[in-house]
Amino acid sequence: TICPSCRQPITTEIVYRVGRLTFLLSTAMCCLGCNMGCCLIPFFMKRFKDVDHYCPRCRFHIYRYNRL
Repeated sequence: TICPSCRQPITTEIVYRVGRLTFLLSTAMCCLGCNMGCCLIPFFMKRFKDVDHYCPRCRFHIYRYNRL
């Protein structure tokens, strides 16, 4: 893609962030009886986190993909 800030062709750098889906799954697991540490599993799995896309050259935040 092309960065809107520095106007260079780039491949975005991604950073995973804890989002609403992570908290929702953790709460649901805790309510279902997985409260001995298993409810923390969504906090360690990338598939349950939001994704931020950044330009690797100027560090401009391009987009956030929200899982929920």
